[in-house]
Amino acid sequence: MANFYRDNDDIQFLFKHTDLRKLATLSEENFRFASEFDYAPATADEAVQNYDMVLDSLGQLSADFIAPRAEGIDREGNILNEDGSVTYAKGITEDLEQLAKADVMGFTLPYRFGGLHFPNLIYSMAIEIVSRADAA
Repeated sequence: MANFYRDNDDIQFLFKHTDLRKLATLSEENFRFASEFDYAPATADEAVQNYDMVLDSLGQLSADFIAPRAEGIDREGNILNEDGSVTYAKGITEDLEQLAKADVMGFTLPYRFGGLHFPNLIYSMAIEIVSRADAA
C-alpha cells in the first residue's frame, strides 16, 4: 500500500539529513509552550517524532483518499457563479473535510489558535505530499 510520505525518497532524505532537532528547538522557543498546551512537545525528539507521525498520516491519507479521486474531481470541475463566487467540485470539499478531520489544516498556526505550530520546512513537505496526490 502506498504512502506518499514514506515512499518519497526526496522527502525522506530531507527529513533524515536536516537538523530538525535544532529547527524544533528554535520553533518551539526552547519548548516553552509545553507547559501551556498539552499537545506541544517538551523535547526536540518529541517534536521530530510528531513531525514524522503527522507527515506519515498525511502521506497515507493522500495515497488512500485524495489521489484515487483526483481525476474525477478534475473532470467535475469548479463552477464560477454569476456573483463571482466559486462552487467547488464535491470531491474538493470532501478532501478538505478529511484534511480537517486529520487536524492538519493549521500546520503553521500557533498553538493558541489551535494550530500545530510546525516549522515551514515541515509544512513544505506536507504541501508536496498532498500535491503529489492532487496538484489541483
